Amino acid sequence: MRREIPPQRFQLIDEDIRKAVQAASHHTLQDWLEAQDLRQSIAISMRRFHERYDLLLAPVLGGTVPTVGNEPDNAFLAPFNLTQQPAATIPIGFDGAGLPVGLQIVGPTHRDDWVLRAARAYEALQPWAFPGH
Repeated sequence: MRREIPPQRFQLIDEDIRKAVQAASHHTLQDWLEAQDLRQSIAISMRRFHERYDLLLAPVLGGTVPTVGNEPDNAFLAPFNLTQQPAATIPIGFDGAGLPVGLQIVGPTHRDDWVLRAARAYEALQPWAFPGH
């Protein structure tokens, strides 16, 4: 993709996308094929999981919420993007420092309706409010 865009136009692309394109240029076709095999293996494992369980409930982050302007390095979102599973994140409370905590609801492929119904059911049973409100 990089070689198809003239250098002066490439600089106009969003910085994060430019970085991703530049990082990807160092990978070979074999690297890509191996990554696709791994992605498919994870997707198969998740399909098997959902043969037994309707939904997966997981934290959104493995730690506290990052400060504004910093990206979380401990998010549990990427696997479900890779496996093309629907997921919703809902606020479920606050940690000891008063920072928000989120719950991720993950469903089997093409079952967005289950995920959305579960999120709505939780919100109906446990309305969320800022501390002190």
